[in-house]
Amino acid sequence: MNNQWSEKFKQDWDIRIRAIRWILNLCDRRQKDGVLHRSEYASNQFYWKGEQPIVLQHPQRGVHRPLQCQFPISITTASRANRYGDHFEPDGEVFRYSYQGKGEAGSLTQIDNSFNNGLRELQKNRWPLIYFHGILSSYYLVVAPVFIIDDNPDDQDFGIIWGESMDFYESLAYQNPSTPAAISDRSLILDIPDLRPDQIQERSVKIRLAQGSFREKILRAYNDRCALCRLNHPQLLDAAHITPVSEKGNYSVPNGLSLCKLHHAAYDKHFLGITPDFEIKIRESLMDERDGPVLQYAIKGLHGEKIHLPKQRNDRPDQDALASRYEQFERYQSDIIGANL
Repeated sequence: MNNQWSEKFKQDWDIRIRAIRWILNLCDRRQKDGVLHRSEYASNQFYWKGEQPIVLQHPQRGVHRPLQCQFPISITTASRANRYGDHFEPDGEVFRYSYQGKGEAGSLTQIDNSFNNGLRELQKNRWPLIYFHGILSSYYLVVAPVFIIDDNPDDQDFGIIWGESMDFYESLAYQNPSTPAAISDRSLILDIPDLRPDQIQERSVKIRLAQGSFREKILRAYNDRCALCRLNHPQLLDAAHITPVSEKGNYSVPNGLSLCKLHHAAYDKHFLGITPDFEIKIRESLMDERDGPVLQYAIKGLHGEKIHLPKQRNDRPDQDALASRYEQFERYQSDIIGANL
């Protein structure tokens, strides 16, 4: 490898690591579980060495390679109908990302185009990249770093999993002038094809996508307000599951409630319940307590009130799920009463 190419690889690595760190920091500052509007990271907002703007996402193509890089820096799944068949493996946590150039009918004009070949180079070198998962128009859940673990020409897609922490990648100094940093010491890189199922689970893109998109959709359905107290500060709101995922609950909007952190905790710990008719019930033992204004007004004051519902009927809580959860609340309440007899 000549010195010219060595410098280009080194530049790509430097840009890549800085870009991933930059967008993760941006996600932390926005405090929206990794969901960003495109305008927040669009053209001319990330600068390399303070002077060169780096475009992190192409407005139309799914695979994007900035002019300053040798390989793609990001991949995108649009929020509109998934025409290209990006999906999760049925029995696993690996995300299947379709080849660039794959048509709606599954046809390809060029299997070995520069975009797909660039992703193959990233797989070979174990280099990370950014994944933008469309949730709503112009809103994307950022998952980074991700990396490619396999290439399936038969189905025309790549396998993607969530990568190592950024501290891991930043520890790989670019030492050898003839090889990229990520492959200069193979002992530092996991043997990706041999990952155990539990290791793949830990790096699951599926979990990351589900959690982030669930919160964004729930808060949007409830207009960024708590369904119980109407608090209008998104940083203090959670997307609460009615039926927990651990009990076969899903990440659909009807299985969720927008709750402030106080009322989320109260709901999870059975301090309050919500009937199938959307009525708030406070645990009887609490109604007899006297303990300051928070308990009096923020908890007890809600007894008998109705929750605030989304405008769209399709977004309203599943009444069967509420009924099942309310039965748990009543059983818990009965156990407390029985224990005090």
